[in-house]
Amino acid sequence: MYICDKNNDKQQIMDKEIKNARRAKLTVSAKDIDKEYVFDVGIYVFKEDGVYISYSPAFDLCSYAEDFNGAIAAFYEAFQLYVEYCVENNTLEADLKEHGWKITRTKIKEPGIGRLLKNETMNKILTSGINYQRLTSSVAIPVPA
Repeated sequence: MYICDKNNDKQQIMDKEIKNARRAKLTVSAKDIDKEYVFDVGIYVFKEDGVYISYSPAFDLCSYAEDFNGAIAAFYEAFQLYVEYCVENNTLEADLKEHGWKITRTKIKEPGIGRLLKNETMNKILTSGINYQRLTSSVAIPVPA
């Protein structure tokens, strides 16, 4: 987990995030077609306007709650609903690719740091001086059919 405070230099923050993303370069393989991809994803939690917001730039997905732990729980619920909806509508692979994911029948790779930094919300988190915590959490999605 990386904790940012307003006293950190913006360039130093960007450099740390880029270094973290490169270190955690994510490529996951599935052994069988009916399996799930299980992998770690970065979640940023910050407080804005009196509520805690949890945000994952790799999925461009967010949620919120009145407290830190609630925001994390709300993110997991939002993530689960997102995956269920996409699977039911057969749009998961297309949606992930739209967000910059690289997917084959046996591998999945998250969007690169360059694409994530172009995301408006991510850029705001890293450059506005907002205090945030970066968490890494395991998530699972079904292997595309």
